[in-house]
Amino acid sequence: MRTRANLLTLSFLTCCLSLIILGAGTSARADTCFTPEEALDSLGPYDQVRSSQHFAVHFNVDESQGVTQQRVEELLAWFEESLEVMTSELGFYPPELINDYQLLVAVERLPSPTTGAFTSLTSCGLGGEMAYIVLNTQWFSDDQKLKSLAPHELFHAIQVRYAFEPFWGEDDSPNRWWVEASAAYMEWVVYPELDKRQKDHALQWTREPWRALQSHDSSGFQYGAWLLAASIEESLASGEWHQELWDGFLGKEELDVIDDLDSVLGENDTSFATEYGLFIERAATMAFDFSEDLDTPAAVWDAGQGGLVASHSASELPIDAIILATSSPPAPQTLGTSYVRVDAPDAAQALRLDVETLPDSTGRSRAFELRLIAIEEGEAGLTHHLDLAPRVGSAGTEAGSILLDSFGGAYQSLIIAASPTLPSTDGDSASWSYSLSLIEAQGGVGFIAVDGPGPLGGCESCSQVSSDPSSRRARMTLALLGLCLLVARRREGRRSRL
Repeated sequence: MRTRANLLTLSFLTCCLSLIILGAGTSARADTCFTPEEALDSLGPYDQVRSSQHFAVHFNVDESQGVTQQRVEELLAWFEESLEVMTSELGFYPPELINDYQLLVAVERLPSPTTGAFTSLTSCGLGGEMAYIVLNTQWFSDDQKLKSLAPHELFHAIQVRYAFEPFWGEDDSPNRWWVEASAAYMEWVVYPELDKRQKDHALQWTREPWRALQSHDSSGFQYGAWLLAASIEESLASGEWHQELWDGFLGKEELDVIDDLDSVLGENDTSFATEYGLFIERAATMAFDFSEDLDTPAAVWDAGQGGLVASHSASELPIDAIILATSSPPAPQTLGTSYVRVDAPDAAQALRLDVETLPDSTGRSRAFELRLIAIEEGEAGLTHHLDLAPRVGSAGTEAGSILLDSFGGAYQSLIIAASPTLPSTDGDSASWSYSLSLIEAQGGVGFIAVDGPGPLGGCESCSQVSSDPSSRRARMTLALLGLCLLVARRREGRRSRL
C-alpha cells in the first residue's frame, strides 16, 4: 500500500529528474501551454523554471522571502503528491489538460500578505481553457502555509473542471462558500499534519459562528466552513461522499450545494439536517476526533474575539434574554449559530431552560436547530437535541423547555447552540429568546423533560419533572422591552471584534 513517505520520495525523484532534463536555472518555457505573460500580463519576467512531471514553477530567487531553488523543489513535490492523492486515491478528475501540458505555477509578491495564492483560467489554444496558479512570495518562509497551498490551489484547478457557472458565474452565487470550504478541507485530507493551518481556518469560523454558512467575502469566513466537511467525514468514517458530491456537479449549469449534499448524504443513510446539527453540536466544544487543539467558541469569547453571543454566571440567574434579528448581540443568520454559555453554581442544582424562536414577518418558522451541550470537566459530557413545538395561537413561533440536573455537580456549564435553518423573506438574521433559572436539584444527573403547562422538550429518554408554574410570559415581555439591551451591553463590555 502506498505511504505518504514513499510517495514524497517518488515525487522528489520525479522533480529531480525533470531538473536534470531541463537543466539548472533554465529559462525555457518547458511544456506549459502558455507563458506566464500570456496567462496574465502582470506576471514575470522570471529567470528560473523548475519542473516536475505535471507542474512548472516560474520564479525569481529571493532569499529574503525564502524563495530558493530548494524551496521550489519541495513545492513541486507537494504538488505532485497532492495530485496523486486527489486523483489516484480519491478518484477526482485531474485539472483540464494537465496530461497534455504542465500546469503553470508563477511566484509573485502579491499585494496582501494574507493572500497565499490564487488560481485562474486562461485560453489554451484549441484545447479550451487551462488553470494556472500564482503563489505569494510572502508565504514561502512558513512551512505550513506554503505546503497547504499545494492541495488547496490544486483543488481549485480541479473544481473548475467539474462546474464553473454554478460557482463563479455570478459574484453573489450562493454556492461560492463551498469553493473555499472544500479546498480548505482538501488541505486536511492530503496533509492532516498541518495543524496550524487547520486551527487558523477553524478560527475564521469560530470568531463569528452566527454568520450564514453560505457567506462569502474577503473576511475568509468561508474557509472555516471546512469544519462542516470534516465533521461529515467523521460521521461517515469516510471521505467518499465528497468525491460523490463533486461527481454530481459535473457539467451542471445550475445546482445548489446544500440540496445536492443532502442527496449524497441520503445515499449514506443520513441527511444534511442531521449532519448540520451534529456539526454545530461538536463545534460547541470542538469535540472532533481529528484535532484536539482547535479554539472553542467559549475560548474565543474569553479572549475577547467573538465566539459566543452571551455568557452568564449562576449569580445572574434567573434571567430572560431575547436576541433580536435587528439588534446586538449578533442574531444568528440562516445556518449560522448563536452560542450561549451558562456557568454553574458551586453546589448542585437543576437548571431550567425555556427557549422560544420567533418567525419572520410573514409568520413563517425559521426551523431552529437547538443543541445543548453539558460540560463535564472541560469537555462535552452530555448532549441533547431539543425539539421545539409550535406555540398555539402564535403562527411560526416555536418553543421548548428542559431541565439539566446536577448543574454545579456533574456539570460545570451548559452551552446552548441555536441555529435557524430556513431562510427568511425579510433578512437573513433570526430572533430567539431564552429563559434561565435555577431550582432545587431533582436527585439525578442529566437532562430531564419538563412535564406540565407549556411546551415539552421532546426528550424521550429523559425522566419527568413537574414544572413550577411561573410568570414566564411576563418575564419575556420584560425581556422584549429591555433586557435584550442588558445582554447586548454585557457582551459589548466583554469582547472586541478583530
